[in-house]
Amino acid sequence: MQQALPLLLFLAALISFTSAGFLISNGCGLFVLGICLLVLGWVLSPTSPQQKR
Repeated sequence: MQQALPLLLFLAALISFTSAGFLISNGCGLFVLGICLLVLGWVLSPTSPQQKR
């Protein structure tokens, strides 16, 4: 659980940013959602610097 905590906090931050984007407007929410999905894909990819630790 302690090793998964940074990833869980990171996911919670992405969810909160996406929710805040949708509270502003639908277009802004979709834009923030796209950025969050790109960042999440980069972090979870096998060639990511975070995965090489």
